[in-house]
Amino acid sequence: MSVHPFASPSAFPQDSRLSPRHIVSDTVVLAGLVALGVAGRFWFRDIPNFTPTTALALFAGFYFSRRWMAAVVPLSIMVLSNLWLPSYQSGVEMMVIYAALVLPVVLGHLLRQNKWMGVAAIAPSLFFYLVSNLAVWGMGTLYARTPEGLLECYYYGLPFYRSMLLGDMIFGAVIFGAYALARASLVPARSVRAAMCVAQ
Repeated sequence: MSVHPFASPSAFPQDSRLSPRHIVSDTVVLAGLVALGVAGRFWFRDIPNFTPTTALALFAGFYFSRRWMAAVVPLSIMVLSNLWLPSYQSGVEMMVIYAALVLPVVLGHLLRQNKWMGVAAIAPSLFFYLVSNLAVWGMGTLYARTPEGLLECYYYGLPFYRSMLLGDMIFGAVIFGAYALARASLVPARSVRAAMCVAQ
């Protein structure tokens, strides 16, 4: 069986993603992604919005067949890292930001069918920019609650948007690239094992 190295785990029909072995494997992957995300938020905390969180959420949506498990990745990253990093102006702002990080999970799931690749690369940061700044304007005290104040909020949010977009592109390329290389190395091994089983 020929499988593209960029295929999601579900591309291998002989694997049952609900078997005990794969549940343990998925749990280990989930913990690893969360650990990388938390570490990334700390390592790059001096560069606003430049984190691997969105890219990891996108990959989680692509990798995990269970969507709830994929959604746990970005939410856990944010909850754990925010125990030490600066918090938000209000609970509503925090909820909006957390909810915005679920979009990459949905887009990642679409990537399993090789759909929306271009959109998945740029949409999360744009969506985050729009909704997070709207929350800052609506719930915070930095900007007047007028159309002019909203435009000012979006204007001053542009550097954060550029930084997040750059991070999404860089971290996304690294994460998916590493996965593709790992998958490419596993495909020949699976083929050899399958051939040996047939020969027996």
